[in-house]
Amino acid sequence: MLKLVKNLGVVISIVHKNLHDMLKEELFEAKVKRIEIAERYFKLGYSVEHVNKKLEIDYYKECEEIKQIKSLKAKNEENENNDEDNISIVAKRRRKISRRKFQSIKESEKQISNKINLSKNNNDNIMNDLEIKYIYHMTHYSNIKNILNNGLYSHSNALVHKHIDNKEVNDRRNKAEPIYKKNLHSYVPFYFNPKNPMLFVNKEYQNDIVILAFSRNLLFEESTIFTDGNAAANKTKYYKKIEDLGKLNWKCLHANNWIDFEDGKREKMAEILIPQKVSIQYLEKIYCYDSETKNYILNLNTQLQVEINTSFYFNLKTKVEKKSFF
Repeated sequence: MLKLVKNLGVVISIVHKNLHDMLKEELFEAKVKRIEIAERYFKLGYSVEHVNKKLEIDYYKECEEIKQIKSLKAKNEENENNDEDNISIVAKRRRKISRRKFQSIKESEKQISNKINLSKNNNDNIMNDLEIKYIYHMTHYSNIKNILNNGLYSHSNALVHKHIDNKEVNDRRNKAEPIYKKNLHSYVPFYFNPKNPMLFVNKEYQNDIVILAFSRNLLFEESTIFTDGNAAANKTKYYKKIEDLGKLNWKCLHANNWIDFEDGKREKMAEILIPQKVSIQYLEKIYCYDSETKNYILNLNTQLQVEINTSFYFNLKTKVEKKSFF
């Protein structure tokens, strides 16, 4: 045992110079570990010179490993810094691209908005030039309650309490229009001028008829079509582009009568056709013939403006029979 300790002391003394630099950098646990390794070599029968050589080799290996570790660590730190720089550059580029995209999107939105406004202004100009304030639907006053509660439906529906149309004309309307190939009865019909041949045919009880004024914006709906005359007539043409409104006979449409125009009876009945149903939100005003009808409608608790306007109706030489409300 004394020999072992003596030999161990000699080894420590011999490798002291080599260990000195390393021990400066290592902790106490590393020193103990190295002594334990030397002791293990002595137990295995190695000579002092051999143990010294083994410790030196282990030392240099460790130093090399430490260098490699430090080098790798330095490289990683450099890479991390580079990555941070690269990330910073990428982030800046992305922010720059994002700003460009945002500006591009805002510019596109602005252009689209300008186009929409221009289109709307053009459409409004067309409406104003043609003096289209509303589009009109005529119905019997007894249908108003259902219309206010449910909206305005096409011809074939169970909500109509009383029809004012002509059966013979309705039979002629049982056909498909040429644009979307839908049956005319699947559309809700409107007129540019309600003071037309249909109302004239019903003039004897026109005080029972109310005229619903709907927003002209319905003309801009994608599925809306319009005609240059009565849709039941074979020679009537159908259109869907707003620009084609100019093809209608507006002199006839704005006139008080149609007898001064060669095809006035048909042209005066130019229609706007909207499929299936029209929401009550588009209804802007209700016109009626007398105060009785007006009061009846007001009693339905509608918030809509109800107005007596006899200019929409025909002058009658004989007294109109008063309606009986149910």
